[in-house]
Amino acid sequence: MLKKAWCLFRGNDNMPPNLDEILNSFINKKVRRTSSGQDTTPSNFFISSFFLIILVVMWFLSGFVIVKPPEEGVVLRFGQFDRILDPGLHWIPRIADTVQIVNVENIYDYEYQANMLTADENITDIELNVQYRIDNSRDFLYNSEDPINTVNQSTASALRQIVGETSLDQILTVGRMQVRDEVRSQLNDILNIYQLGVMITDVRLQAARPPVAVKAAFDDAVKAREDEQRYINEAKAYASKVTPIAEGRAKRTIIESEAYKDRVILEAVAKTAIYNSLVEQYEANPDVIKTAIYYRSMERVMKQTPKLLLNIDKGSNSFVYLPLDQIVRSQKMALQKDETNKSSLSMSGLESMDQSAYKGNSQTYGTTYQSHTWGG
Repeated sequence: MLKKAWCLFRGNDNMPPNLDEILNSFINKKVRRTSSGQDTTPSNFFISSFFLIILVVMWFLSGFVIVKPPEEGVVLRFGQFDRILDPGLHWIPRIADTVQIVNVENIYDYEYQANMLTADENITDIELNVQYRIDNSRDFLYNSEDPINTVNQSTASALRQIVGETSLDQILTVGRMQVRDEVRSQLNDILNIYQLGVMITDVRLQAARPPVAVKAAFDDAVKAREDEQRYINEAKAYASKVTPIAEGRAKRTIIESEAYKDRVILEAVAKTAIYNSLVEQYEANPDVIKTAIYYRSMERVMKQTPKLLLNIDKGSNSFVYLPLDQIVRSQKMALQKDETNKSSLSMSGLESMDQSAYKGNSQTYGTTYQSHTWGG
């Protein structure tokens, strides 16, 4: 039939027939046969074949699937998992296969809020923001009927366990980062066990507040902690300022002590040398040395004592008036002036004077002592 129609409508010189001519001829024949009551079976077969071809073409064209770069296509064949389609253009046999597109790079988030009991038996109100993405599209679609609800319940379980092991003070202050990291780690472990195809990318601890009944007391505790830290910082600053000064004073005291020690040792050595020289002289001339030491000692003693010398003839009955108060006052002033001059002399100078006084021969000492006249 088709070969006969092709030969009938083929043009001259074996050229291919015009499609419009074929369609018009087909319609005209159909109209004539219908009006004349002739058999229409061949025409019905041709129409059925034509529509069947159109349906096949439409079915074939509907099998093309475009998967975008951040997505994956999960192919089901008669309701059972078959394969994963990567980004790109694909063709699947429709009716037998179906495709579900899943975005595996988009970040989703949800909020979780609850009142929980801490390790120190306090109640805290916690708000948590959880961000996740689909890590395995097959597990996400078919391992759980409601994966998002499962993630929510897993978050509650992980957060309740971590908060139950942490004190309220740590949750509200320095332990926030640790709580966040532990919740994220434990939540990923739970989701891996369930094989939900979901990976937690971030957990943010939005707010953690103490109960209203103890909020005022907790604020006081926070202020006390801040004051404590401030006092510690001030003490450290004061210590860093005072320590160098104290160390400098200590070093100076040590240096002065060493200098004093050296001076005392040198003075002791000098006095020892003087004493040894006197011992040698004493062993040679003991009487002379005794007399010299005696007169020198008396000179020192009498020099510091007020004195009044009178020359009265024997048998005289004359009355002598002595203004003792004026005499004593003038002598005290002289002694104070002498002490001031004496303080400027060093010990070594005095000892050298003593040593020079003690030196000499016995004739000189005898002549000197005999020249003094004592008494009237």
